[in-house]
Amino acid sequence: MAQYTTYTQARRTPILENLVRIAVASVTALLAACAGVLTDLNGARNSWQGMPYKDVVAQWGEPTSSTKDKSGRDTHTWVSEGQISRLVPSIGIFVGSGSGVGAEVTPQAAGPLRRCERTLVIQDSRVVEQAWQGDDNYCSTFVRH
Repeated sequence: MAQYTTYTQARRTPILENLVRIAVASVTALLAACAGVLTDLNGARNSWQGMPYKDVVAQWGEPTSSTKDKSGRDTHTWVSEGQISRLVPSIGIFVGSGSGVGAEVTPQAAGPLRRCERTLVIQDSRVVEQAWQGDDNYCSTFVRH
């Protein structure tokens, strides 16, 4: 007895294979994009060098503490604690009367509570010196926007 394959059954396999290829390509692209999200600590620190003090306050809020150094320059410290938000990709493949691929990227807090302390020395209303202490990955999130 001969076995026959219907047109719908014959087309379902290539459609599913194409959907899987699209899903894999989408996940690869999402992961590649996520890898470049965190700026390195030096990049974050350098983004503030020479910037006006008012720009720092506009992004970080009022400092945790302020004082003057030996030469009379204003020194301001910001202390932050938090978790690093990571982008978590998910893919859905739908096959049936209609078929398709769906992708979503959701930010989720991950890992333990982290701390970053940033001390900036201000002269002539601009950042002239900096000292950053804490978790490098968390501190790198304080890059200037």
